[in-house]
Amino acid sequence: MTSALSQLPIGGSDSLIANPDIAHAISSTNVIDLVRNPDTAERAATLGAAVPDDWASDPYKSRLLADAIESFIFLYSPAMYSLAHTELSQAPYRVRVPPVKGRFYSLVVYDVYQNAIVSLGSSQWITDGIDLLLVGPSSPRDAVDSYRALQTNLGPKVQGGGPHTEIVEVPTDLALVVVRTLLLNQSNIVSEPDIGPWEALKAGFSVVPYRTAVDPNATFARPPFPAAQLLNASADPATWYSWAASVLAEFPPPPGYLGYPLSGRLKRLGLFGGAAFNFSSLPEDVGTALTWAVPIGNRLIDAGILNRYEFLQSSNWRLSTRTLGYYGNDYYTNAVTAKGYWLPNTGVDAIYAFAFVDEQGEPLSGADGAQYSLTLTKHTLQYDAARTGWWSLIVYDQQSGLVENSLKRYGVGERTQGLVYADSGDLTLHLASSPPSDPTHLHNWVPVPNGPFVAVLRIYNPTQDFLDGKVLIEPVVRHEDSPSASPSPSRPPTYP
Repeated sequence: MTSALSQLPIGGSDSLIANPDIAHAISSTNVIDLVRNPDTAERAATLGAAVPDDWASDPYKSRLLADAIESFIFLYSPAMYSLAHTELSQAPYRVRVPPVKGRFYSLVVYDVYQNAIVSLGSSQWITDGIDLLLVGPSSPRDAVDSYRALQTNLGPKVQGGGPHTEIVEVPTDLALVVVRTLLLNQSNIVSEPDIGPWEALKAGFSVVPYRTAVDPNATFARPPFPAAQLLNASADPATWYSWAASVLAEFPPPPGYLGYPLSGRLKRLGLFGGAAFNFSSLPEDVGTALTWAVPIGNRLIDAGILNRYEFLQSSNWRLSTRTLGYYGNDYYTNAVTAKGYWLPNTGVDAIYAFAFVDEQGEPLSGADGAQYSLTLTKHTLQYDAARTGWWSLIVYDQQSGLVENSLKRYGVGERTQGLVYADSGDLTLHLASSPPSDPTHLHNWVPVPNGPFVAVLRIYNPTQDFLDGKVLIEPVVRHEDSPSASPSPSRPPTYP
């Protein structure tokens, strides 16, 4: 089979930024309609690929290509999560969190397909610890019985009644456990963590195999998949799909997750439910469609990041929603989330707001002394303080890094001491690469890089109004005496 990639000129993400209407069209239109667009130039602009007219007009070939693209998007999410470290096929894992009081924390367990299986923490009023047993489809059941006998009172406890204990059935034999805790501020200006108490708390966390009735010589490490190279649009299609097919075979999707027609598409493409995948033995048209699907699928996912697909929009901010971690059959949002910002909290635990542009829609950049201001009103900063809710604003550079600065201030938040609030309770922050000339602004200075940046506002344990999209975040305002904006990066960086 000849490689079709050389026959198909692929465009980069720059065209998406140059024409945001294209990004919106990609994010809001069915893939089959994009492939079958009769306008050759428009089809090439949206897909970033000169799909031949005979493929666009032929019902079979266009459907085959759309199936391949949609299958790639579905398979993208496990690519980001294949490095999970809880190998449940040999034994269940016991996850323990010590009592956490007076600070926000969350524990989320993800399966291979980045679905949040359980989310626990201060949002659920759990302060006296957590003791979970993670069980996969192949986990020895006698170990489960042993844990159940040990925990004579499974289930949530009342306040002061001991740790929350639960047996968690994970639908895949790999799972990822993520625990987040708040670092408390101890400085008037610099946001420094409470290292000592936090280290003591961290020492109480454990994720270990529950080895009852397990061979003591058993190994629990699984060779990592080459995920990083496979996230590249130029990855060799044969390697990429061989890896993807092995993931599907080794970690079958949970019941109901891989519904028809997607399961039928994967089977028609030879990726699931049949003989071992062999790219070289595929029919030529199938191999061609799969080859094209890698760069086109990556482009469609990038368009979702640029447009914050299905995320709420408020004053040029892009807001996550309560559905984070719970995607159902929305494979596109799943893939966009996986690539856009890795391992988010669930929507009930946290809201993420991203500012890529100012109030005029121009990309944010601290180059040439540009200065911005951002007013966070008391109506914006809505979180549940009773459940240790809090907020933070952090600026990232184009490489997703924090910004070095003379104050060693890498973000501000609800616990940052020294911030100056207005009598109304509003907080105006000043974003610039150099300290403000006005000394009254120095207390509220947020350093930015001398180039493109993104501001990320996080609200932990948000109010119901925030979850319902009823809260307005004021735009980032560029000062009139600032120079013109610098060009935007080719694609937004990713943020944890």
